[in-house]
Amino acid sequence: MTKTEQVLIGMLKENTGSHMCDSGGFYGRHWQKNQDKNFMQEPEATVEFAIYNDQLSVEFSKNVFHFLKDRLEFNEELNEDFKSFVDSNDYYDLQAMQEYCDLHEYDSQMVNTYNGESNVSQTLQFITFGHGSDLYEHNHVLLQIHGGCDVRGGYSTPMVFDLMDECGIYMVADGSISCSHCDANWSTDDAYHWYNDGSSVGTELQEYDATEGSEGIEGKVVVNEDGEAFCPKCGHGKLII
Repeated sequence: MTKTEQVLIGMLKENTGSHMCDSGGFYGRHWQKNQDKNFMQEPEATVEFAIYNDQLSVEFSKNVFHFLKDRLEFNEELNEDFKSFVDSNDYYDLQAMQEYCDLHEYDSQMVNTYNGESNVSQTLQFITFGHGSDLYEHNHVLLQIHGGCDVRGGYSTPMVFDLMDECGIYMVADGSISCSHCDANWSTDDAYHWYNDGSSVGTELQEYDATEGSEGIEGKVVVNEDGEAFCPKCGHGKLII
């Protein structure tokens, strides 16, 4: 296991408390649910289909651990520098993250993924920073993972990572689905519209007629009792990630 993976697992299991702005009762918070998880063995993404009001619903989720480990590398030197800054100042976490960037004259961008569409399994709060206003020039990130129930509180201690995939950490709403039998595929960049072959040409996945059943039907999305769906183009293969 790499140092980056160890740090991320520690953040995911960090006790972020149970304060007033983080309701949820016993064992209802993310950090509590994460205690017995083996993140290395969890799937990178999951998908489940359902039909509501005669329309297809796609529940697609990217595992937060795999999403982050594929895009980040822990920067121990910068992290120690940030920790020393925090220890010598009286800032709360988010304020400390921004003040640290301002002090070092970094250009920075703050994001909380709860404020937009996201397929990642837990909310992320982060500041990317670097020397340049373009996001592609930001090569570091101060990251927090939401470990609570209520998004207003319950964030892990900020840690510093290098960005290995440029703007990849911003791609929280992206996803792809394909047919196990034919070449059909659909992708999303907004967690809602599933575009045919990743373009505006062709029928979006959620625009097909949807019905329940145990066998596929060409021209329709058939969803079985296990939450699996058959490809509407060929009617044979199942839709997979």
